[in-house]
Amino acid sequence: MTIQQAIEKAMGGGWKKPEHMESFKTKFLAETFIYEILFDRIFWKSLGKEIGWDNHVFLYNDGSCVRCNGKGIYEFINGKENNDSWRVYWHRFIDFLADGKSIEDYFASLDV
Repeated sequence: MTIQQAIEKAMGGGWKKPEHMESFKTKFLAETFIYEILFDRIFWKSLGKEIGWDNHVFLYNDGSCVRCNGKGIYEFINGKENNDSWRVYWHRFIDFLADGKSIEDYFASLDV
């Protein structure tokens, strides 16, 4: 998936592009808007809704994190229960960037 495809899917899931982003007049503005989009939690929630991330189960090597009870995904982060599966992908995105990888590579790595 490309960044543009992710944006289109998020829009399909209900995310609305802010009015000031309607026309990208320069490459600098387009790149700035990408960062604004990718740190918008509503973007991630909408992307997850459109892709169907609520149906995913996340398993971790240490056996600590996840169970599914049929009502959604539950992730345990520092003992706190979290039923927002889109948040797992957002955290993975941030970790991906922290590892020195690119935004484009993150979206290309998603299996959707």
